[in-house]
Amino acid sequence: MVRREEVDLEFASSVLQELVDAHDRVDYSEPLQAVLVLLERQHADMFSRQSDADGNSWPPLSAPTMAKTRRDTILAGDRRLRDSLTSSSGDAVREQDSESLLFGTSVPYSFYHQSGTRVLPQRRHVGIRDETVDQLAELVADHEVDELKV
Repeated sequence: MVRREEVDLEFASSVLQELVDAHDRVDYSEPLQAVLVLLERQHADMFSRQSDADGNSWPPLSAPTMAKTRRDTILAGDRRLRDSLTSSSGDAVREQDSESLLFGTSVPYSFYHQSGTRVLPQRRHVGIRDETVDQLAELVADHEVDELKV
């Protein structure tokens, strides 16, 4: 004779397995594409404000640098770095599949600005704000719930 507890456990286990299988089938391509758009907008804002993702202003250009380049806009140069983080330029790193994405830049000098050196101050230009992380998590979670309802 099968006890009620065993039947309830088998049923719960089967429901849980169906949920796990449904989760494994969710395609996140759509929300991840929206995430890329958000990241590009956020990085455009960072360059406009000349600040990192946390809102900290980048160190100003030195007087000799301003005299040599005849500009006072930080990390403006040839716009290569900015364009690689704010659009899908040739130096943009954007890889996406149904479950993941990669966002960044292949500009070779980017690392030196991001980390700083003995002579170059750190100007973090790649990053993500806490509120953006919250937005992204909500976007992906809402998508998953919608997909699991089907």
